[in-house]
Amino acid sequence: MTNFQMDSVSPLALLLIGQPELQATLQLRVFKPITQRMNVRFHLEGLSLQECRDYISHQLEVAGSTHPVFTTEAMDAIYAHTRGISREINNVFTAALLDAVLRKDKLIDAIHVTRILSEFKD
Repeated sequence: MTNFQMDSVSPLALLLIGQPELQATLQLRVFKPITQRMNVRFHLEGLSLQECRDYISHQLEVAGSTHPVFTTEAMDAIYAHTRGISREINNVFTAALLDAVLRKDKLIDAIHVTRILSEFKD
């Protein structure tokens, strides 16, 4: 990044994309010259509870499921743990599906999710 401009239009565009920690890193004094040159900032938040439910339902639909697989309580437990972060939703979602297959269960409830989350903490 430079201060160089041609015809009042900067010939350089730079996108900084990263994990949530990038935002904290850029607040360090050493990166102040970079943050001063940033014109547009966007921080992607996690999904809302309803968006999380819709996301899980959509993933199941795309996979070809024709009946409910997760109870509302299970989806709420996933949301509470993941804060709506898609990557984390996918991890818990996949682990719960695998757990249900191993146990030959047709419906995943909050108990399944709690068991999976306790295994994540180990």
